[in-house]
Amino acid sequence: MKMLLLSDIHSQTKLIANIGKELSCAEIVVISGDITNFGGKAQTKEVIGLIEKYNSNILAVGGNCDLKESIEYLESKDISLHNKLISTGGFNFAGTSGVFPSIDNGDQRVEAFKNCLNLADKDKPLIVVTHQPAYATKADMSCSGGHCGNKLLRRLIDQKMPTLAISGHIHEAIGYEKIDQTIFMNPGPACDGYYATVEIDASGEALAIEHYRKTS
Repeated sequence: MKMLLLSDIHSQTKLIANIGKELSCAEIVVISGDITNFGGKAQTKEVIGLIEKYNSNILAVGGNCDLKESIEYLESKDISLHNKLISTGGFNFAGTSGVFPSIDNGDQRVEAFKNCLNLADKDKPLIVVTHQPAYATKADMSCSGGHCGNKLLRRLIDQKMPTLAISGHIHEAIGYEKIDQTIFMNPGPACDGYYATVEIDASGEALAIEHYRKTS
């Protein structure tokens, strides 16, 4: 499966218009949050509609800059991964929107995310999509040189060992790192021209990973 990854679009659609060919060639487009800049339905509809001109196979989570109405619009389009498990193309996709709680204290969002992870078919590679990154990888390294990801999210991912953990949120943490069986990946902020592609075979092995930046 060839995936094109977008994150932190923040309603800046110039990149989308510039990578129409790349979007069309992908088997699926995965968006890891901040589709808008504190926008609701109208702004989300505009961004998703532009992507759909090139590729209608989309899965997305919302970010901390997406309002409730944005998540509801994704739900209405059946492309939301928020606390859901979706199987497509021989892969399990599971995700959660926004900023994840830091402490496992019975929070309903934590339980909902755990439940969807537990539903994953072990015979299919698992891909986890969140906005906030897990703690202590290249995908959560801040400009100050410290890690600013979520420790609880990292613990849950380590327990399930997905093939790929896609996030965003930290604009400067562009790149990926493989830890044990999981590739932790931040495609970079689309609002600044960044995107990434990943090709994974049916066994879950990553065949190719590329980061790009369109500056015009």
